[in-house]
Amino acid sequence: MRIVALEEHVSIAAFSDELERSAPAERGGRSGASRRDALEDIESARLPSMDENGITLQILSVPGPGAALLSPEAGPDYAKRYNDALAEVVRRHPTRFAAFAHLPSTAPEAAADELERAVREHGFAGALLSGMVKDKFLDDPSFAPLLARAEALEFGAGLLHRFNRARREHDFGAGRAVLQRDLFADSVSTAGDDCDFPC
Repeated sequence: MRIVALEEHVSIAAFSDELERSAPAERGGRSGASRRDALEDIESARLPSMDENGITLQILSVPGPGAALLSPEAGPDYAKRYNDALAEVVRRHPTRFAAFAHLPSTAPEAAADELERAVREHGFAGALLSGMVKDKFLDDPSFAPLLARAEALEFGAGLLHRFNRARREHDFGAGRAVLQRDLFADSVSTAGDDCDFPC
C-alpha cells in the first residue's frame, strides 16, 4: 500500500537564517522555530523515519508564515528562491518527496504568479496557505487573484487553521463560540452550526 503524508514541514538553513535577520521581531511566533534541527534534516533522519513508519511519499511544505513576515516587496523573491531550493530537494529524491509551493501571501498578485511558476516549472502539488494573513481571512477581496489562479490551474491549496482571536471576536462577536474545538481538532463548530471538516 502506498502511503502519502501531507503537510510535512521542512526548513532550509539558509532561508531560516535570512528570515532571522530580516524579521527578528517575529521570531518567537514562527512555526517550527523550536524544531529547526529536525526540520532541516532531510537525508539522515527523515528518510529512515519514513521507511520505519511505512511512508512512501511526503509532500514537503515550509512551516510558518515565512515570506509573509517580509514586506510585500521582499516576500516574492524570498518565496521564489525557497521554492527553487525545495524543488532541488525533490529532484534529489523524486520517489520520496513532492512539495507544496511557499507563497508570498502578503502580495497576492505575486503569489498567484509564483504558484503558477512552481506548478509549471517544478511540478509542485499545489500550495499551503495560512487561514489568515496579516489579520485578513482568505475570503478578503485582496486574495481574489491568488484564488482565481489556483482555480484556473485546477490545483488545490491546503489551508492551515490559524486564526487571530481578537480579529475573530471582532468579526463574529466576542464570546461567541465560533470555533468550539481548536487547532488539529477533527471537527469544528462554526457560529453555532455544527460542521465537520477533516484536518
